[in-house]
Amino acid sequence: MHLRPTIRLIIPVSAHMLSHIDKYDQLLEKISKPLMQRIKYDKTAGGEIVVKNPDELIDYYRYPDLTEHCIYLARVLIDTIGKEMPEELRFIQHYDEVKRAIQTIADMPDKEIDLMIMFLYQNKGTFPKRRREYFGRLNDAEIDRMQSAFRSVFEK
Repeated sequence: MHLRPTIRLIIPVSAHMLSHIDKYDQLLEKISKPLMQRIKYDKTAGGEIVVKNPDELIDYYRYPDLTEHCIYLARVLIDTIGKEMPEELRFIQHYDEVKRAIQTIADMPDKEIDLMIMFLYQNKGTFPKRRREYFGRLNDAEIDRMQSAFRSVFEK
């Protein structure tokens, strides 16, 4: 008998969930709101919660309807695998090239170059003016050249 090795992948769904936290919160409330309407509890002097009607809630925990949660997770997986992971791989593939281009424009520590690349990436190749204080040593012409270098690498 021949056994195939198990392939294990980590799919970074939490990043997608954090960037769409409102949808995740709405989903969680579909479980918690009805529960909070049914549960009866007291707080002890020590701050512990004592549920007064556990028999009425047992099925709520034993047989939860998680259909919408499964659909949500499937959509998150599709978005993560179909959109976000390819974008991240594209960024990683071009990162070193952009970094080298920026290094030819101005002598900066790696930490500042990384920050510049992050700002440019987040703003689709345009340096945000509100971030100017991070780069006081650079003049406008250097920033313009960095934007151009970033765009030329990522528009390939």
